[in-house]
Amino acid sequence: MHLFTKKNSIARLLPLAIGLIALSNLACAVEPNVIWEHKPDNRPQFYSLLVDTQGDLYARLLSNPIPPAAPVNGVLAFRNVNNAFQEKWLKQYVELEGSKKAAYFNLLLNGDTLVATSQDNGNLLFVERDKGTLLKTVDTGLSDHRLSERDVAASQWSFSKPDEMLYFNGCFADSADPKLLRPTLVGVGFDDSEIKWKKPLAKYRRCGEWGASSYFRPFPSTIDSHGVLHMTQRGTDTSKVPQGYIYSAESNGDALASATFSLAPHQPVMGYDGTLYFLASTNRAQEGTDYTLYASDTDQQPLRSLHTFQINAPVTDPMLPEPIISGSAIYFVDSADKKSWAITKLILDPLETSPAWTFTLPEGDSITSTPAISAAGTLYMGTEKTLYAIDSKTGLEKWSTNKYGVTRQLSIGLNGTLYAIACGNSCIVAIEGDGTPLSNGPWPKFRGDLGNTGQVSSNTEEYPAKLPIEAKIFASHATVKGLQTLTLDGSGSYSDAVGGLKYGWRQTKGPLLKTPIIGASHTRAMIEIPPVSRTAIFSFTLEVSDRDHRKASSAVEVIAHPAAELTPPKFDVFTSARKLADSEDYIVVGGKRVRLTAHLSPLNTLGDPMTYRWIEITKGYKAGLARDRLRDDEVRATIPRVNADTTFTFEFVATNSAGTNRKIVNIRATP
Repeated sequence: MHLFTKKNSIARLLPLAIGLIALSNLACAVEPNVIWEHKPDNRPQFYSLLVDTQGDLYARLLSNPIPPAAPVNGVLAFRNVNNAFQEKWLKQYVELEGSKKAAYFNLLLNGDTLVATSQDNGNLLFVERDKGTLLKTVDTGLSDHRLSERDVAASQWSFSKPDEMLYFNGCFADSADPKLLRPTLVGVGFDDSEIKWKKPLAKYRRCGEWGASSYFRPFPSTIDSHGVLHMTQRGTDTSKVPQGYIYSAESNGDALASATFSLAPHQPVMGYDGTLYFLASTNRAQEGTDYTLYASDTDQQPLRSLHTFQINAPVTDPMLPEPIISGSAIYFVDSADKKSWAITKLILDPLETSPAWTFTLPEGDSITSTPAISAAGTLYMGTEKTLYAIDSKTGLEKWSTNKYGVTRQLSIGLNGTLYAIACGNSCIVAIEGDGTPLSNGPWPKFRGDLGNTGQVSSNTEEYPAKLPIEAKIFASHATVKGLQTLTLDGSGSYSDAVGGLKYGWRQTKGPLLKTPIIGASHTRAMIEIPPVSRTAIFSFTLEVSDRDHRKASSAVEVIAHPAAELTPPKFDVFTSARKLADSEDYIVVGGKRVRLTAHLSPLNTLGDPMTYRWIEITKGYKAGLARDRLRDDEVRATIPRVNADTTFTFEFVATNSAGTNRKIVNIRATP
């Protein structure tokens, strides 16, 4: 009898099935542990969340009083004391007289000074961090950079700690024709707040015209390890073929290079090796927007396409969150099905760029905050509807909550607590994280928060939380191809105890190496990464210990790729017989047993099946071979007694997918 005829059985099983489905959904819907919430009744607007190493938080605040009272622009500072919100100070600095434009202030932390930067009027506010005392208000005279009333989406300020300089990337009126706007970089000294220079990024290029509905929108610069500033500008007219610029300039404002592209780039980010990454739209928006993740060397040319996708959902231009880089991966906004927004992880590899995973949002939702990754690998991401925690290794959800609606900004404290501006900017929440601080990467932080992005010296860099003992590794290669010698350097490890450290290197992942680690108990270790038949990941761990018996460890991964061409097996052959002078042959008295051994090279291709054996190819009377039951690379030959010199010939043959290699051993037997 068929199953569908058993109506009574189905009726009895249906409630059980529904219950199992409900339990399954309940198990997946894990809610985070909320430590505290700050949601004032008057629903102020919060912006630019900063966290210092003491755990104190700072946020720009725009009050929302009942008319006709004027809104107030200020800064709120508070402490996370005993897992509870506690106000540190709240200061009012600027009366807005009914205008909300100055709400687009951003906070910057430099030592004990908070700086609020305004893209609306070019003013800078300098505030003492501990008590909130206003130190000075500076009018930089940059209020004429505005392109239109809509140009209030993000700040164009950036900061260089080594130079103690603030940089402003904007568009200013041409001296010969005030209606024309030229791309310009401005340098402002941090100490005296004076404009040091104001220089064009390109002599004959323009951003637009005063009052025009479309223009080229500038983004804040990103600064590489040499102090060179890199900037993008994108056209805002979505009805035309996209156009954008990339500029680079010295720290004194002198233009280095510029390039024009038929694409509209977003915020650029800097990689470990100086490579510039950015997302760009490549067609008219009404056609369904095509996006590409590009990589560019610092000379601006050429662009390399890493990933392309199309989205037919509403586009959040010009606030598309920029990519973030952590470890050997880049995380960026993507779309899996052209209808829904997503975030994708790509492994950055000079030999191969491979997607690791894609996390897709429900249709109708969109990403509203640049993600943040903890040192333990938890990726936090805010959307229009939900706040997510995602395992960055697997791409699987760890927890999520839709309690707070739109999430705009994220920050991670040194104790791992996640802080978020949520509720559509009207609340701040503290959520228990994974116990680790922000990942140490070149761009792991957040848009619109210039005190906590790779554009500026962040608070965790200014006040490093130094652990009592820490293991640090530098690898000479992140990827290898074919046979490669890898050097691992642990000299950056340290301890606050008196005396030196003990070092221990070991392999913890990947195909088993055939050669030992050279210097396994020293500061530096050398490892022979053998050729592989397919891409493999090798992981090595350094453990250090000090005189107080404290230990710390760190790991590094190296990606090994197959060589362009595999080679036949490599080996050497040996025998217990005596070698003849000036000859490759061996000699032995008849009636003896001789051991024949082949030593296969440990650097033969891993993962490539190989067969090998000894054979005797003597013509005529043969000696005979006794094989080892456990190994095919060693045999014993019984050389018979002879009446005259007689040569016995043996051959070792090894074969893999690349071919066959063979070596012959001649043994001369004497009476």
